[in-house]
Amino acid sequence: MLNFDPDNVFIPFEITDKGGVKFGNYNYIEFLQSLGIYQIKYFGHSVMIRIVDNCVSFVEKFDIAEIILDYLDNCGDDFIDEFENEIKNALVNKARMLSEKSALQYLKTVDIDFLNDSETESYFFFKNQVIQITKDEITSLPYNKLQKFVLEPKVIQRSITIYDFGVESKSVFREFIKNIAGGAEERILAFETMIGYMLHRYQKPSKAKAVILLDSTINEINLIEGGTGKSLLVRALSYMRNLCNISGKDFKSSYVFAFQRVTTETEITAVNDIQQKENFENFFGRITDGFTISKKYKDDVFIPFENSPKLIITSNYYLNAPSGNSTERRKYEIELSDYYGKHLTVFDDLGHHLFDEWNDDEWNDFSNYMLFCVQRYLKYGLVNAKPINLEERKLISEVGLELIDFMDEQLLNKTKFHKKELFTQYKKESTSSARYQLSPRGFTIKLKKYLEYKGIAYNETPADRKTFIEIINKDHIENPLITLDDIKTSYRTVDTTNKLTRLINQINKFFNNENNG
Repeated sequence: MLNFDPDNVFIPFEITDKGGVKFGNYNYIEFLQSLGIYQIKYFGHSVMIRIVDNCVSFVEKFDIAEIILDYLDNCGDDFIDEFENEIKNALVNKARMLSEKSALQYLKTVDIDFLNDSETESYFFFKNQVIQITKDEITSLPYNKLQKFVLEPKVIQRSITIYDFGVESKSVFREFIKNIAGGAEERILAFETMIGYMLHRYQKPSKAKAVILLDSTINEINLIEGGTGKSLLVRALSYMRNLCNISGKDFKSSYVFAFQRVTTETEITAVNDIQQKENFENFFGRITDGFTISKKYKDDVFIPFENSPKLIITSNYYLNAPSGNSTERRKYEIELSDYYGKHLTVFDDLGHHLFDEWNDDEWNDFSNYMLFCVQRYLKYGLVNAKPINLEERKLISEVGLELIDFMDEQLLNKTKFHKKELFTQYKKESTSSARYQLSPRGFTIKLKKYLEYKGIAYNETPADRKTFIEIINKDHIENPLITLDDIKTSYRTVDTTNKLTRLINQINKFFNNENNG
């Protein structure tokens, strides 16, 4: 039985002929094991643990004396009560030897089967009970009835009373979610399934994504306002799972020790207010391939993918990332509405500081709502939120405001463009410094991205040289002006005197024949 049972503790102490206390070293090891102290292999290292009521906590050498003294003071055993001082003196006399690694290594190494989330179930460990969630029901279990073990650092340090929290139920935090979602039911569902995804500890490679929280408001470039509720949303997750909060102000994803504050017990890693220059591609491996923790002067620790923390990023910018499926399948972007901001704070709206000023009932409502979000995720999966300004953010990030304004104006006048001439005109009107001027190739790439984001179909003509870009659909343009450039022609470039002479002769012949006809 790998559990501390106060009624079945092995007592190693014996009374000597002189009235003192003695005990054998290995008997002492058996005594520790009867107190629930063992060793396990944990991410490649041997660590000491203690098991009480199926709950596993990590133990250091200095913890052992406290555990023993607590037992001796409270066990109620007649023998120990009679010789308590002698027993304590005997323990002190052998303390140094018994605390040495050479002695403690004889603790039995056991295999622990921890209770983990599956694809269809999720578990939350509160102080008073374990909560099991499926898509159909939320139930409670007592710790001493579990068939598997719970890691103590993952126990939520508050109690819960579960009740039937439904779609019509109210809580302060649910009101907050409704507001940052913009009030639309489909967007509220998206936020709730996103919360459920972050809290569900099961990892599946095909579904692994980093959640990216963005403001929906687009201001002048580099103008940051904030205050929309992103940090409060991340903070809410920390009250349900172990969350490592990393400031994005001085964060560099390429720095080898960027994630040194993450531990093997971390369940969510949050990078708050990440800088615009960060490239999302640097996170790819940590999202789908496992998580390596590098710390100064210590060996690296690798957390396998199935145990690795999920990643959430908050940003005032659209993150740089290479185009393509590799990026899209690894990220889930969701915008917060402009309900909150400098015009209205959460405190002004709700009348108190979230979390800091809650009573037990409000905490219980919050816990039940978060469990409800997990159930919504298990039922519906990760629902995509209807974008507000997400596509425009992508366009600004990848193309730039200057080129957007330039092309918006160009499309009012014509629908067929000579690439080289268009680039020359753009370069002439650009106010960017020489360092940030586009090359002809860079201009063409951004021009095509502009047309793709705007949903404008185009052809490159002629097919062999792709000198021109010709707009196919003109629905995006109000009352476009028709010019000679819009007329489809079959042509060859006239770049010599002889070619020009032949062209003139052909034109004269054409019109003469037409007049004769």
